[in-house]
Amino acid sequence: MPCNRLAGNGKLKPPFYPGSTKQIERADHLVGLLPANQLGWQPPIPNAWPPGALLRHILECLAGFCAVLYAVEPYRLRHLAGLRHLPVNHPCGKEEARERMAAYRAHIHQGFELDT
Repeated sequence: MPCNRLAGNGKLKPPFYPGSTKQIERADHLVGLLPANQLGWQPPIPNAWPPGALLRHILECLAGFCAVLYAVEPYRLRHLAGLRHLPVNHPCGKEEARERMAAYRAHIHQGFELDT
C-alpha cells in the first residue's frame, strides 16, 4: 500500500519542496550559461567532471525524484510512468537538458500539489 503523505498538511509537500524547486531553477540558469561547444571541457583539477557529465547526472537525479513520487502515489501520478522511456545519463546538448529539466520540474510540481 503506497504511503499517502509526505507531509502532515494534507498535501504531498515536504519541507524541502520549495528549496528543491529553487535548486532546479538555479541549475537551469547555470546550464543556460554554458557554451554549447564546451560540454566536453574538463577543468584542470583532479577528478573534475566535464559539464556534460554534470548534465547527465542532474537529469538522472531528477528522474529518480520523479520515480520516488510515482512510487508514493502510483495511481494518481500514473502519468509519471511515461518518463521511464526517456534515456537518463546519456550525452545530450544543453537545450535537451534544459527541456528535460523543465519537464521534470513540472512533474515534480504536479506531484507535490496533489491533495491527499
